[in-house]
Amino acid sequence: EFKAGSLKSAQRGNAMIVPMAIDGACNVLTRGKYIMHPKQVTLTVFPPIPAETGKAMDTGELALLIRNQIADALGQPHLVKEETTQNEGE
Repeated sequence: EFKAGSLKSAQRGNAMIVPMAIDGACNVLTRGKYIMHPKQVTLTVFPPIPAETGKAMDTGELALLIRNQIADALGQPHLVKEETTQNEGE
């Protein structure tokens, strides 16, 4: 589950945010075991969000922007604002 509150420290610290999506990592480990299997994992690195832009945005809107970038990379549907605001403070 995507948590908007995870972005608050970047906003407060005036830090650039670099969104990333990792696809396929769940297939590397066998459930309940520590045995790794060679599998393809795809890392998508999105353009950085400048600190000024991140700080100027509402945390929920910033989370929605990043979550939808990641959704695109993973072939998942976009969320709308109402679906993320309830998790904003978590």
